[in-house]
Amino acid sequence: MEKPVLSLIIPTYNERENLPVLVKRIHDALSGYCSYEIIVVDDNSPDETWKVAEELSKQYPIKVVKRKGKLGLSSAVIEGFKHASGEFLGVMDADLQHPPEILPNLIEEAKNGKDIVIASRYIKGGKIENWGLKRKIVSKGARFLTKVLVPQARGIKDPLSGYFIIRRDVVEDVELNPVGYKILLEILVKGKYEDVSEVPFTFETRGMGKSKLNLGEYTNFLRHLYRLSETVGEVMKLVRYMVISVLALFVNMFFFFILTNYFSLNYIYSSILSLEAMILFSFALSEIWVLKGERVKRPTNPVLRALKYNAFCFGGILINIGVLCLFTNVFDVYYFVSNFFGSIGAVIWNYAMNIWLTWKTR
Repeated sequence: MEKPVLSLIIPTYNERENLPVLVKRIHDALSGYCSYEIIVVDDNSPDETWKVAEELSKQYPIKVVKRKGKLGLSSAVIEGFKHASGEFLGVMDADLQHPPEILPNLIEEAKNGKDIVIASRYIKGGKIENWGLKRKIVSKGARFLTKVLVPQARGIKDPLSGYFIIRRDVVEDVELNPVGYKILLEILVKGKYEDVSEVPFTFETRGMGKSKLNLGEYTNFLRHLYRLSETVGEVMKLVRYMVISVLALFVNMFFFFILTNYFSLNYIYSSILSLEAMILFSFALSEIWVLKGERVKRPTNPVLRALKYNAFCFGGILINIGVLCLFTNVFDVYYFVSNFFGSIGAVIWNYAMNIWLTWKTR
């Protein structure tokens, strides 16, 4: 039997009402375009989604993998990979938020040589339907943290997408061990690939049923992010930068004390000079200790890097002051605690901006 072009893995848990609609839409999108198989990996859904999938398999090319319990989305995808025979492996959700109509666009990119093709909500042409403010803030925060802690995600607009296609050899002989539901992030860190492409899509309103996102899933995401970051050494770089930031604070206070007490300089001017001394100290030590010999793409001139570092660090100072004022004056938090959170925000900002834009490494 000829192998299909696409093996599409769909993890399911209580999706019996959505699955028939989704499968028909997949068939309509692909039946005239390429051969395919659908692999439904069900975690023993209480609503017996797996039975619906088995019934659908009489009409469509569907393999059904029923697992013993609710073992998680990412592990379901990995299980699906084991049963896949296609040239390309695809992943999508069963809740109708991922439109199957763009599957030909994703496959076309893969046929043109892309190793990973991501359906993206955040590139031009992509959008999200009916998200509240809280969900938007959580999503933006998650993306920001991901790009701070995972270098492989920095050039990608939607590294947390759950809708993507990969070439089969990207994950062949690769040990994947994700926590939670962001399997793409695991693949970006551990997979064997060179070219990544993104295709815009509209993240649609969920069909029937309830969202699986909860506090436990958010916790799993943070655990997964930390573990991947530790794997690539980014956690230690951030820790080293935080240590440098603490040392730089002492440098700031030392210069401020000397300038005001021994040179009788106005405290405003002393503060400005002390801040600059702190920033230059932080820059110099970061070049030595944070980068630890990594080659910088651009700018190669250390003076230009120092100027860029200055600009971003003043942004961090504004964040620190903003958080301090907001927490103290609006939320009535003790000013010392407010300043602590402001400092943490400033350090993360400074690290992220400078790692991305001042110290682009190769």
